[in-house]
Amino acid sequence: MRTDRVQVALRRREGFEAIDLGFRLARATAGSVLKSWLGLVVPVAVVILFALRAHPFWTLFVLWWLRPVFGRVALHVQSRAVFDEPTSFLGTLRALPDLARSGILTSLFLQRLSPARSFLLPVLQLEGLRGAARRERCVVLARRDLGASAALLSAAAHFNAALVLGGLLLAQMLLPEEITWDVWELFLPLVDEDVARPGWVLLPGLYFVGVSLVEPLVVAGGFGLYLNRRVDLEGWDIDLAFRNLARRVSGAGKASRAAGVAATLLLVIAPLAPLRAEVCDPGSPASARPCIESVLADPDFGTVREETRWSLRDFARDEPSSAPWLPRWLGDALAVVIEIALWAGLAGLVAAVLVAVARRIERTPAEPSTSSGVTSLFGLDLDPRSLPDDLVAAARAAFARGAAVEALSLLYRGALVRLTEGDGLEIPQSATELECVRLARRAHSPDRTRVFDELTRLWLAARYADEPPSGDRFEALCRRFEPAFAEAAP
Repeated sequence: MRTDRVQVALRRREGFEAIDLGFRLARATAGSVLKSWLGLVVPVAVVILFALRAHPFWTLFVLWWLRPVFGRVALHVQSRAVFDEPTSFLGTLRALPDLARSGILTSLFLQRLSPARSFLLPVLQLEGLRGAARRERCVVLARRDLGASAALLSAAAHFNAALVLGGLLLAQMLLPEEITWDVWELFLPLVDEDVARPGWVLLPGLYFVGVSLVEPLVVAGGFGLYLNRRVDLEGWDIDLAFRNLARRVSGAGKASRAAGVAATLLLVIAPLAPLRAEVCDPGSPASARPCIESVLADPDFGTVREETRWSLRDFARDEPSSAPWLPRWLGDALAVVIEIALWAGLAGLVAAVLVAVARRIERTPAEPSTSSGVTSLFGLDLDPRSLPDDLVAAARAAFARGAAVEALSLLYRGALVRLTEGDGLEIPQSATELECVRLARRAHSPDRTRVFDELTRLWLAARYADEPPSGDRFEALCRRFEPAFAEAAP
């Protein structure tokens, strides 16, 4: 690899930053990629569309399956651009034999479903590795940034799907009202080829348009990840730095030889002429500042930077008072008084907050419950005096005359009264019928809970859905109700 010809900044990057580098490469080479894509990929896709026009499902499948082959055209242009080798359409056309021998079968079968498909494509196409060498190389490269590569493919798939669905929705919205053609019928041939429509080409065509927009970006993002891994593993940035250093040294060769001649002449002439030089005298403060300034002026010391830092004051150090008229003992006494006042103020503030919270809690009314003091729930009268003495007999009589809702209401009210008044079950006023069932499950036996659960379901169906139970089911409920709730009868 000629790292000195690389046109991108070589440094270690995170995975998604490397993908962004690939996207910028795709934008820079969009014109060249478009020419090669239109001249080589589009004709192949058109032939596939017309050759499989009676089989839309297989058309989509073949276009999807050949995406690694289409992507080789984009990678050829982008990889040459990275190394400052602009590629024209004719150059890509002449490179087709090499692209055909770049491990196409491996891409179509072994790596087609791999999340690192675009990430590892340069190994086949640019490095030309095969067999065990290719596998070892792929394993080394995929030890990092595999998640970024999978995210790249996932985002590309979602974008392609959004483009296809968006195009279909746009076509549906632009159709005149007089045309009753439903564009969603284009999906029917995918499952039943006997219902093919004249617009069969629209769905595969939209998919290929999405591939044409997305695949160059996917290839460029994978190539960015590949370059990043090469920089990480092989130190391309360090190699490039040494090359630039060597270029500077070789360029300065003639100047160094001239400097050597000048130094020789200086050594010969120096004894003949008086030489005046400033010598820093460490013991002389007057000559120290000019000497320090001359040393710091040298470019080797870089730039001068001022920093301001906050540090804890050294209170133990005896410093002179800033107010000589104030005695030190008086200042210490004022400091103690101020500190006590601050702590007292803080304690008073905390006490005020606690008192305010306590008063607010006292003023907040407790949540009402259906204890013995509550006489209604869900709009039902829960006063025990409103219930007949023989609850089950009254319910059977109401059901016999066709009043199923009234019959179930008697049983449901009786159950609630016996749960709240007899057993002390607390039910919030805001609870629903199903919440009452859950509260009863936690507080009562399984037999009573099952009866109350069945009664609640029959009551809800009769009251809100107008679906009264059958006579046999109601009679079975009455037989189970009486022994289950007799223990808690008021």
